[in-house]
Amino acid sequence: MNQEWGASNAADGTKELTVMSFNILHGEGMIDGKLDLERIASIIEASGAELIGLQEVDKHFSARSHYVDQGVWLAERLGMDYAYGANLTLPAEDDGKPERQYGTLVLSRFPIIYKKNHKLVQLLDVNRPEARGLLETHIDIQGSKVIFFNTHLGLDSRERMQQAEQIMDKAKGRTEPIIMSGDFNAAPDSPEIIRLTSMFRDSLAGTEWEKEFTLVQPNADKTEYVPVKRIDYLFSSKELRVKDARILNEAIISDHYPLAATYSIDK
Repeated sequence: MNQEWGASNAADGTKELTVMSFNILHGEGMIDGKLDLERIASIIEASGAELIGLQEVDKHFSARSHYVDQGVWLAERLGMDYAYGANLTLPAEDDGKPERQYGTLVLSRFPIIYKKNHKLVQLLDVNRPEARGLLETHIDIQGSKVIFFNTHLGLDSRERMQQAEQIMDKAKGRTEPIIMSGDFNAAPDSPEIIRLTSMFRDSLAGTEWEKEFTLVQPNADKTEYVPVKRIDYLFSSKELRVKDARILNEAIISDHYPLAATYSIDK
């Protein structure tokens, strides 16, 4: 494996894997209003992340993202494998054009050997067009299989709790390491996050970043961002060792900060 991309073999026979979670707001800057996927790609590249879960990703969606298939664009730009999970599908605006979709994306420096988007429960309005999903991928890390989930949970606490239970049901009985990225729309002290941490490790727990915020909003005159709460997470099965984890708050593009963690994976 090319060492510059991580997943390097340590002296004790383990591999290190750097993972990112990032809600990209379809690539649009909140203050400058500029659509720029290159900025997203540059942040991913600079982080050294080899496995990335993105939320709010457009696929031929509308003029707001120039009808681009953002998953294909980012995968080609970064030279990565990818899997897309559509949680909203709308008809094409013109005959002969592709369906318009919005959802989550996994990018991987390593081969994705399985992918499936699981529909999550809806309580508030079962007919609303944007469902919530859990994008499950299996990644071949130099012969070691890692299960990587990526999700974006709902806006209602009761709904999120049921979605959390569904996720835990999907994780039960798995023998492979699990890592999960996502915008969970819930603070660390919420019942649904507490429930998830009964099974998974919050990768920022115990670090200097544990109480820092990941959701930001512009100030009144839209000259700078103000962090407001933490709703983004990287979770992992508890046998995985977290070598390092942090919020990447140097460059602000979306209304979320990305976060990254490096894990040790036994051979």
